[in-house]
Amino acid sequence: MFKHRVWIVAIIICLLYWATWHGYHDNPDMNYKTNPLLRHGLNFGLLLAVALAGWYGWSKHHQQWTKNLWLFIYSCVIILVVLLGVVDVLARFENSSFRSMLSSLRLFFTSPVPYGVLMYLAKRSTGGKTFYR
Repeated sequence: MFKHRVWIVAIIICLLYWATWHGYHDNPDMNYKTNPLLRHGLNFGLLLAVALAGWYGWSKHHQQWTKNLWLFIYSCVIILVVLLGVVDVLARFENSSFRSMLSSLRLFFTSPVPYGVLMYLAKRSTGGKTFYR
């Protein structure tokens, strides 16, 4: 149903998520000994990489609402993560639940789940018919 581009991007997002989770979330040295700005920069960079990869995957799809929805959701998430990150830096919260919530939000949108849901919605909206452009 989908062009190869959509599937290749799905694999790339899965690999980015796998590298994120197994590459440094399992590494205790990365979480505790690394400069927090470097850690935040890596997390933000991964979120941007997933957003750009998804945009690339949906950019030539015949249903342009998929690309528009992807861009809207990831724009909102990136703005929210930046704003909450600035609040955290300025307010210097000692509350670990706030940081955990921010990390969970970023981790969910770095995962392949949003891309997979959009693939499912795109397939459902065509009734399973194949369209190529």
